[in-house]
Amino acid sequence: METVFKTQRQIDREAQDKAIYIEYNQMIATPGRSKIEVKRFLAHKYNFYSISAIYDAIKREEKRLNTKRL
Repeated sequence: METVFKTQRQIDREAQDKAIYIEYNQMIATPGRSKIEVKRFLAHKYNFYSISAIYDAIKREEKRLNTKRL
């Protein structure tokens, strides 16, 4: 297996992506919750100016999880 070297910023972003992914999935598990409003809430909580940043973080974490499963 190859050794992967990461910068501290990459490590921090992966940890933040994971936290966002977990919190997002917990919040949308509640019936009736709007996915857009959950993303807005998370964007405000994590000081992002764009909801798409939350979307990107969730997609990066999903990709990371799918890669680990293979």
